[in-house]
Amino acid sequence: MAAHDLNGLVASRQHNVTYLTGYDRKLGFTLPSPTRAILSRDPAAPIVLIIPPVELTTIAAQTVWADEIETNGDFWVYTPPDRSLTPIEARFQALWAEKTKTTGEPQHVLERVLKRLGMNRGRVAFDETGVGYALRASTCPDLIPLEGTQIFREIRLIKTADEIALLQQSARINEGAGRAMYDACVPGAAWDEIVRTHAVEMARRGAVQQFMSSAPGQESSMIFPLEGHAQVLKAGEWVRHDYGGTYHSYWSDTGRTISLGEPSQQLQTYYAACRAGLEAIAEQLKPGARSGDLFALGIRTVRQAGISHYDRSHCGHCIGLEMYEAGGIKPNDELRLAAGMVLNVELPYYELGWGGLQIEDTFLITATGAERLTAFPHELIIH
Repeated sequence: MAAHDLNGLVASRQHNVTYLTGYDRKLGFTLPSPTRAILSRDPAAPIVLIIPPVELTTIAAQTVWADEIETNGDFWVYTPPDRSLTPIEARFQALWAEKTKTTGEPQHVLERVLKRLGMNRGRVAFDETGVGYALRASTCPDLIPLEGTQIFREIRLIKTADEIALLQQSARINEGAGRAMYDACVPGAAWDEIVRTHAVEMARRGAVQQFMSSAPGQESSMIFPLEGHAQVLKAGEWVRHDYGGTYHSYWSDTGRTISLGEPSQQLQTYYAACRAGLEAIAEQLKPGARSGDLFALGIRTVRQAGISHYDRSHCGHCIGLEMYEAGGIKPNDELRLAAGMVLNVELPYYELGWGGLQIEDTFLITATGAERLTAFPHELIIH
């Protein structure tokens, strides 16, 4: 915050709320009352989490590191007298009795918390458009609201030890589900069942499938949503796999290519070229490496290895509470890698009328180089 001369941060986007408080929201829908987290520049001030009263159910079931919890909005629940409660119900009832005493309209609760923390004046960054200006126009005339989305992304660029552990576990779970999906990729298999295999295996391991950008055959040439199209895998074609999910809100993203039978010479050459590009970048991952130089290296390597016309808009992206976090491997980018960054390196290929390829890994930048968090071999998979 000192770098931006901020008096504090106000988060409304869920990934930023999770980052500030550890609150892993479980409701999969949006409520009228927002969820917010407030962090003062004063290290002695409490971290405050503001949630709708119904979300006290989640607080009753998990641990957060917010120092204080407030509620905004309303909800109704009836507790008959002398009714026996389960332990989680009892925790919820105690939270409800304490935290809903001061609930109110969202803006009034936020205003009250900001005033108590001395954040109703000076430079405060908000990741929600308009909220800061509404407060300034009403009851906080000395507030200087700033757009905070990029500030939060900058802060989250270097991961904590706990975040690294969650990202590593997320990557392992995704690869485990991917292995089951790869095993299901045989001639005659229904594409919808293959996609469901990954989703079920992710859920079995405590994670959530968030995307499936995979595709078989010639339609692997782009990111086509083929679920529901009665696709069946055929001998002699290949599958471009690119998929991921979340584990305790932290993303995973990886990919490989599977040949259903002996691959053609072109498939072997093109896949080897993409692999060479990824491995060339991976060898140069270390603190101080420049993003634009890594990008140029990857493109140059793929072209020299067999795809002379190869090009990309990027060769990787940072990953964390968002799949595409700030930072990555981009053309002419001046970003320098630093220890604690976690990023995906990918060199996919898309060609309409032929098909596509994918190879992608996740890396942690260490003090001396990089550690691969994904573990699947780089060879073209042949079934």
